[in-house]
Amino acid sequence: MFKTIKQLEQSTLPEDLKQFVRNEFRKIMAPVDQLDLLYRPKPKNKWHNKHVYVCAACDTILAVVDLKKKIFHCTQCGETKDYLFFPSKKEGAYYFKLLMLKRTGYVTYFVRQVRYPIFLDTGEKIVYVLDFLVKYPDGHTEYVDVKGKRLPEYVIKKKLVEERWGISIKEV
Repeated sequence: MFKTIKQLEQSTLPEDLKQFVRNEFRKIMAPVDQLDLLYRPKPKNKWHNKHVYVCAACDTILAVVDLKKKIFHCTQCGETKDYLFFPSKKEGAYYFKLLMLKRTGYVTYFVRQVRYPIFLDTGEKIVYVLDFLVKYPDGHTEYVDVKGKRLPEYVIKKKLVEERWGISIKEV
């Protein structure tokens, strides 16, 4: 998967698909870039990240903010209740990339926030939340976790899930 227009140009896709993906990429990424330019507060600490809210009905970016909010009004479709929450801009951007790949046919479908319970030998239950489960047209499945910082707790949980569920998690 490509992350930039430059990588798209270097790919082996047919030219008509490249043009379609270029247009979709510009439509999707323009609002993120504009919001990023408008809002650049000083981070409160080194782990601080901005939250991204997206309208569930029309996939319009509602806000990129520091604090969690509860109510948004979409200017495109008028919806006020349903929205998607992403804890980081990186995860929000990856969602839009998957959305673009789904529209072009390179991804059959994807699911957000997949929960994997892990039962330890002590009887304790731990829940690992995978960011994206992606299914491709050729039948293979990719398990993706979008990470900015690999914390020790995440590394342990990831190893446990890969061992117990027999999957391989790709970090982006």
